[in-house]
Amino acid sequence: MDAYDALVMTVAENGGLLDSRTAIQKLCYFYTLKIAGFAPRYLPYLYGPFSREVASALVDLSAFSFFSEYLRSCGGYTYEITESGRKYAARVSGELPGEREQIRGILAVCKERCGLKPAPLSYAAKCHYVLRNGRAEHTVKAARDAGRDLCWDISDDDAEGGIRLLKELGLVR
Repeated sequence: MDAYDALVMTVAENGGLLDSRTAIQKLCYFYTLKIAGFAPRYLPYLYGPFSREVASALVDLSAFSFFSEYLRSCGGYTYEITESGRKYAARVSGELPGEREQIRGILAVCKERCGLKPAPLSYAAKCHYVLRNGRAEHTVKAARDAGRDLCWDISDDDAEGGIRLLKELGLVR
């Protein structure tokens, strides 16, 4: 599965609409942790882990009319799948049923726990990113301390929420 496949399946599985480039980036970050073979490179960025590959795929899918991109009046973008995008999503979903189920599961948890809002998804991704190497426990203090090294100011509440979401996703113990 590549970033294009992940993005069309994500928007299709979310009813054809998805708000926020940040939310999309973080969902794809979680996919890298759960879906074998999906491995775009993520580097630290202001809003947490960021992949140029995912960002480029999102631009391409909009440019080639698989998605319609709308600027919201409150800022940020909404992505709506087009008829061409639905056909593409149906094809890849049929070819990649295991990946589709993983995407569905991650979306369901993130919808239920945070309504797919970018901030909670970002804090969960930040917490995972900073604690992924060798830490036995994902604690609030560890997340805050490690986040400082990347100039990420993670509050106690944000770290608690991020770690809770990660546990519900089955990404940490």
